[in-house]
Amino acid sequence: MHVRADTPNILPSEVPLGVSWLIAWSAGALVAWLIPWAPLDSSWALSVRWPVDHLATFVRGIARLSAGTYPVIALLSLLALCLGVIRFNQKYAHSRSRYGRRSIWRGLILTLSVLGGMWWSLANMGEFVRSMPAGFESPITCSMTVGLADLPKPGDRMQRLLGQIRTVSADSEDSTCQQFKVGQRLIIRDYARHPPAYAGGQIWQFTLRLKPPHGSLNPGGFDYERWLFAQRIVATASARGTPTLLASTGTGFALRLAALRAELRTDMLNVSDSGRPDDPGRGLLLGLTIGDGDFLSQADWNVLLATGTNHLLAISGLHVGMVAGLFAWLVGGLWARTRWCEAIPARRIAAFVAVAAAWGYALLAGMSVPTERTALMISILLAGVLLGRAWRLLDLWLVALLGVLLLDPFSPLTAGFWLSFGAVLVMLLWLQYRPTLSFWRDALRLQVVLTLALLPLVWLMFDRVAWSSLPANLLAVPLITLLITPLALLTALFSVWAPAIAHLLMIPVDWLAQGLFVALRTLARLAPDSQVVAPPGWAILLAGLGVAWMLMPRSWPRRYLGLVLCVPAMIYRPPAVPPELADIWLLDVGQGLAVILKTAHHAALYDTGPAYLTSDAGSRTVIPALRALGVTRLDQIVISHHARDHAGGLRSVLTAFPNTPVISGEPLAGVPTEACRDGSRWTWDGVQFELFQAENMRSDNNHSCVLRVTDHRGSLLLTGDIEKRAEHDLIARHKLAADWLYVPHHGSKTSSTPAFLAAVHPRSALVSAGRFNQFHHPNPTILARYGRADIPVINTADVGAIHLVNGVLSGYRTRVWPFVWRR
Repeated sequence: MHVRADTPNILPSEVPLGVSWLIAWSAGALVAWLIPWAPLDSSWALSVRWPVDHLATFVRGIARLSAGTYPVIALLSLLALCLGVIRFNQKYAHSRSRYGRRSIWRGLILTLSVLGGMWWSLANMGEFVRSMPAGFESPITCSMTVGLADLPKPGDRMQRLLGQIRTVSADSEDSTCQQFKVGQRLIIRDYARHPPAYAGGQIWQFTLRLKPPHGSLNPGGFDYERWLFAQRIVATASARGTPTLLASTGTGFALRLAALRAELRTDMLNVSDSGRPDDPGRGLLLGLTIGDGDFLSQADWNVLLATGTNHLLAISGLHVGMVAGLFAWLVGGLWARTRWCEAIPARRIAAFVAVAAAWGYALLAGMSVPTERTALMISILLAGVLLGRAWRLLDLWLVALLGVLLLDPFSPLTAGFWLSFGAVLVMLLWLQYRPTLSFWRDALRLQVVLTLALLPLVWLMFDRVAWSSLPANLLAVPLITLLITPLALLTALFSVWAPAIAHLLMIPVDWLAQGLFVALRTLARLAPDSQVVAPPGWAILLAGLGVAWMLMPRSWPRRYLGLVLCVPAMIYRPPAVPPELADIWLLDVGQGLAVILKTAHHAALYDTGPAYLTSDAGSRTVIPALRALGVTRLDQIVISHHARDHAGGLRSVLTAFPNTPVISGEPLAGVPTEACRDGSRWTWDGVQFELFQAENMRSDNNHSCVLRVTDHRGSLLLTGDIEKRAEHDLIARHKLAADWLYVPHHGSKTSSTPAFLAAVHPRSALVSAGRFNQFHHPNPTILARYGRADIPVINTADVGAIHLVNGVLSGYRTRVWPFVWRR
């Protein structure tokens, strides 16, 4: 490849070992998260399944062995690698030969670096997996002393707490309770109507109903199990009875820090109370100072997501650098005016203060990945200043990457890790070819470069493209960085010592926040975010390479060819459903029901899942699944009846797909509907849809609108929550034979009579129920009844979303990669 002589060599002939071993170790630590921990399902090709199954068996066996898999031993291996690199550089510093003993040692060190990075990640995974209580497979009740290690998450009817176990009472009901260890983390929810005044750093005595970590699994859905694993949560819990406060501030660094953040949050809430239910000023104040985004309304969060500006509410590296620089400037300037500056130069004092301020602010902000990265980079950069060593920016980035992986080995499981390091890498690569910069012109160019460079990654992670991202960021980045953030930091500072001044500072913060969100809402309306499904990983990879090729310096040859690499991602569409065939997804929505029905040119939805407190399955599960499955238009919604677990997500779905006609078994408040007409039918693309409804019923459940979908491979009967009376009425008036049956009323004892099962005579039955749900659905006696009828039952709680297409049933959990959190 030809590169002009006056252009820096972008592809050097040989990367120095001091850089390449950092790349190799970090790559190994990241690749380790892709290693399978469970065998693959038989639906996978044998050529893939055989090596994966053996590798998973080997990894699980190693993880059970404590000797040799402690993180401290992996850390010692990293130190040994550092010494090896130093020795290599000393011995071969003047050698120019690429072959012989030098190349052998170089290759060996790089190989050991990759293995060392993998060892570090696997050791931390194994240690956490071994710490999980043995035999903890069902809910148990335990009495525990718990410290609140983070700020409580407020809610109208539920408080969410991050708890750290201090002690486990010996009189707990279940012996499994004693297997929980001090320091392990829990997610605790308190549903009391009038909960106690929880605050970070407190210690409480709880009676807890503990459940093993579990999350729903759907196409395009949020991976809750991965999030729990990344946070090292060993159990989720709900508080029983009234907890007892034992101490307002616990001992230990984590609890004292949480108490400090709680006091600061209280002070800022007092000075920012505007009395309005929708208060973006307060939300930005807490989000930009202590990383607490809980006081921004869901509507405002949706605007940030739709415009691609949600990253601005997270405390970025720029904010940390701003605080560090401000403290360094103030203290350094004052020190230079003292008589001690001759003994200790002001430059050194300023450097120490900048490092301390960076880490202090990162701790107050909750130690997110961007703050960790920036604090590390500032520390390393200023250490070089004190030692008289100059750092290359790319070396600084690599050392910060290694440092974050050492501080938090689980950080690669978060989107913030990839976006944060990806954005900084793009900036460094772009800036290194521009020795002189024009502030406004190059700032504009850099924002364009960042938006384009991160587009493939954002598309892959969030399954959406915010078309208004570029103009929204061009407006929001300078406004938040140069005006709102400094004002928010001053407000936070004065809220502690001078609340009256903080009140005055909140006035411009409120004005700026209100104006910002008005502008962002306008941009979101003018350029709505894309509902186009993200292409496969290989197409995203090609698009990323193509964007990188196009963003190379002007001297780079044929940059326009990068556009060719983007074409597969741009033209990708999910495979079309063949005529006369239905593609059906029974979503994993917990204790509720939502079914996506696709034909060649149409799409329908049967029920929309449950609503729960302030969230619903429509926005949380159904809409992401529709987007992931390539559904851009809904032609029909059928709601079985008005129960909250069946119609709870309807409003969110209608917001995303307005003007979609709705058929319902019962009238729905505030939603125009068409009544379910018993015996009505229609045909789409060779697939027949038939509606049934029992007559003269009193129970709401028995008003359920029943839908049968028939294609050339068979039929599925969706029954809602019908009970015995409705079952008897329907089989007396209709022939309801079907190949697959949705188990009525989630498997309740009130349904699935023997006569009904005999009349439908399905090959298999499907049920949507929440794992460990309070109703104990599906009931064991009902499961036994299906067993006696030789009808296998598949539960979303076990297999995730259930896919029925071309006469084949499969669970989504068996089709996804067996990462360690799905072991």
